[in-house]
Amino acid sequence: EIYQCDWSSDVCSSDLLRDFALSQNYMDQINCDIFSQELSFLLANQYASFSSPVWINLGIKEDGNEQTSSCFILEVNDSIESLIEIQKNEILIAKSGGGAGIINSAIRSSKDSLSSGHNSPGPLDFMRARDSWASIMLCGGIIRKFPKMDILHYWHPDIKDFIDAKMKEEEIAHKLGSDYLPLYQNSNFSVRIDKEFWYKYHNDEQICN
Repeated sequence: EIYQCDWSSDVCSSDLLRDFALSQNYMDQINCDIFSQELSFLLANQYASFSSPVWINLGIKEDGNEQTSSCFILEVNDSIESLIEIQKNEILIAKSGGGAGIINSAIRSSKDSLSSGHNSPGPLDFMRARDSWASIMLCGGIIRKFPKMDILHYWHPDIKDFIDAKMKEEEIAHKLGSDYLPLYQNSNFSVRIDKEFWYKYHNDEQICN
């Protein structure tokens, strides 16, 4: 069934997708037109919706360079070069209108030593630095704050500090009042677990050292 639509913004987005599908030979002209009109109907009547990068970027920026993905998963290595690169990539993703999740498990623990003999800052310190950037970045430079996630495996030596970090920041904010801005407010924290974790859990075995 073909729906007759007159909704300008939704038609604009669906027409762009129709034209792309046609240019890539995904469908013939008739089916591309049906696709465009049915998609416009779904969008205009709020039966479905695009993710925000589509609304922000599709058809606005230079043709062929639109970034329409919602999330990118990044992994950082335990080197200063990688830590700098991951910060740059996260900022560029925010600028393009997407969100980012970073797996921090390769960063050495705050309980470990550096080659200089000093203690390592640990992953939480680097998360704090990226959180500062996220607090000033608008997603796509337009509408909302940059959405991000920080991930740490359950076996990492700093996992307890990671789990408690936001709670401790909220406790400080409660004591100091509204003038104190808690850290890590721009990132969702996620603990990554695997099948081995659940096997040990169900068998009442020690999970971490």
